Amino acid sequence: ANVMIRKWMPQNDILAHPNVKLFITHGGIFGTQEGIYWGVPMLCIPLYGDQHRNTIKSVREGYARSLVFSKLTVDDLVRNVETLIYEPQYKRSALEVSERFRDNPIHPLSEATFWIEYIMRHRGARH
Repeated sequence: ANVMIRKWMPQNDILAHPNVKLFITHGGIFGTQEGIYWGVPMLCIPLYGDQHRNTIKSVREGYARSLVFSKLTVDDLVRNVETLIYEPQYKRSALEVSERFRDNPIHPLSEATFWIEYIMRHRGARH
């Protein structure tokens, strides 16, 4: 089968797989960033907190669609999944946003190393 339902899976590793066509998510910041990084279109079903704001931005950027959980129907789910998979503008937008997201002047590992060493040099970061 092409759909797997589990309590937990290594989300970032799965999103990195080239055969992944769609990410169904609640729109939390970390999952959204992982989906963006790998250029995967998203179907967002936000529930609370920052998920709504992240979803609005994702839809506006053109790589996601949104559904309201309390009004969700099977037909809505199927229609949105098919739209995201078969209409190429969503994948194009996801790849464009991914390219911008990855375009950093400093490699993330170098930046993390800098901040760890900064804290060590200054015996903490109380300031």
